[in-house]
Amino acid sequence: MTPERQQYLIKTFPKIYTDTGNTPFNLFHFECDDGWFLMLVRLSQYIQKYIDQNNEWAVKYPDQYKIVPQVKALQIKEKFGTLRYYFTGGDEHISAVVSFVEYSSSFTCETTGKTEDVGRNKKGWIKTHHVSLARGNDFNFIDDEELRKLYLTNEKKI
Repeated sequence: MTPERQQYLIKTFPKIYTDTGNTPFNLFHFECDDGWFLMLVRLSQYIQKYIDQNNEWAVKYPDQYKIVPQVKALQIKEKFGTLRYYFTGGDEHISAVVSFVEYSSSFTCETTGKTEDVGRNKKGWIKTHHVSLARGNDFNFIDDEELRKLYLTNEKKI
């Protein structure tokens, strides 16, 4: 990810992307391409809003809500064609949201952020990319042909 986008995330979400000691995040920051930047922005927005709101309610209504520990990023990277988001803190709800975003990344081009005509290479290092980034015959679409046609048909109507 470009240094400008990394700095945006660190500056905008200082509670999440903070110094956590000798962790991969402090050493390498974001180990993925720019296509997943917006996913990380939305995930970070959701996590911080959820924690802040829940903890505010936990102070007002301690019998109904529990304090949620602040999420701190430990490592953010691409692995086997999907986003991996390792963190401390949070609760089961945040873990479920992170799992969904990680799953969604497998249908999103890591380089461009496009969600249509996405696939993976057939051999070698697994990367999730748009068809425009395919090299020769080394490409397998993630979605089947019928679903891709339905998506394109819907795009033309909009």
